[in-house]
Amino acid sequence: MKTNAYAERFVRSIKDECLDRMIFVGQASLGRAVSEYMHHYHTERNHQGLDNRLIVPGSRRQPAAQSMAVRGLEEH
Repeated sequence: MKTNAYAERFVRSIKDECLDRMIFVGQASLGRAVSEYMHHYHTERNHQGLDNRLIVPGSRRQPAAQSMAVRGLEEH
């Protein structure tokens, strides 16, 4: 099942690139981090399985407009 492989890869990505790097102080902070990561994952992060293209082409934010959370993830 390819779907299971995609799900497992996404879970590994969000854990490695987001959840394992942050300390959450409640459900709201976790929800915000996941929401920011989802935006980053779909619109700003290159994907090797797509020949290093974006999932949603042409939607990349300008660096100055990126959230602090996403910038922090990219710096590590």
